[in-house]
Amino acid sequence: MVAMYTSDATPLHKVTIVSRGQSGGHTAFLPKKDITMQAKSELIARMDVGMGGRAAEEIVFGKDKITTGASSDLTGTTNIAQQMVTVLGMSEKVGLRVYEGSPSPAQEAVIDTEVNRLLNDSYSRALAVLKTHRHELDVLADALLKYETLDADDVQAIVDGNWAKRSSAKDQKARKAAFDLARQQPTSTPPPLIGEPVTGPKLRPNDQQPSLVKS
Repeated sequence: MVAMYTSDATPLHKVTIVSRGQSGGHTAFLPKKDITMQAKSELIARMDVGMGGRAAEEIVFGKDKITTGASSDLTGTTNIAQQMVTVLGMSEKVGLRVYEGSPSPAQEAVIDTEVNRLLNDSYSRALAVLKTHRHELDVLADALLKYETLDADDVQAIVDGNWAKRSSAKDQKARKAAFDLARQQPTSTPPPLIGEPVTGPKLRPNDQQPSLVKS
């Protein structure tokens, strides 16, 4: 949901709650073109989107009920912030210097302050987006519980307030697909009519008929 309301965010492809490996679900993004370089605004947007899961947990469950589900997102956003500050020259306080080795204690303190500032600012923006669009967040959660996987058009319909119509169309399409599949299934062989010989496996000359007389 944060991606839908964040400028310079990578376009959404799909979101699912179907677990895979250790992941309880994931959100996939599909860039409009091959990425060779990224602007600072795009990196910040990636961080904002990455904070969306933890922000949603805090809004829905409260600060004391957040889970470990956002651990990989937090790792990713932290890596982006660190790269921005120490490698990409995107921090005014740290400057353009690239820190490849171990910085001095004073430099490390400035770096930590800047990384934390970037992370906290992204989290605050993600919280603000989800609080503003809490209704859409709830509709998205209910839709995921029902369908498990939603594509970009589904999420856009939620944002546009057209989810009821699209959900009805999805249900109708699913019922038609189930009906068509049932029609394609082979039917069982009907029993023979009265007086019709029953065919079965033919016996070879050396095969013995089972004896019905007990010895």
